Amino acid sequence: MRILRVVGSGVISCGCFVGLYETYDGPTVQIIEEQGVRCLNPGHQPGYLVPAPGIASSVASSGQASAAQRTVQPH
Repeated sequence: MRILRVVGSGVISCGCFVGLYETYDGPTVQIIEEQGVRCLNPGHQPGYLVPAPGIASSVASSGQASAAQRTVQPH
């Protein structure tokens, strides 16, 4: 998967901060940027994909941009 650009960011219900990214293949993906302090999901580690829906619809419509991009690496 190659990341094209940042679409937005936000906090999901467990308290984790995620970035929403558009890929070159077309779909958008959510990637954990920071794990929430109270999050108990072991799969929510920085750099891991989060299954949608999460924040995808609300962030895409708001147009917010993520400042944290450490998971994005050009290929």
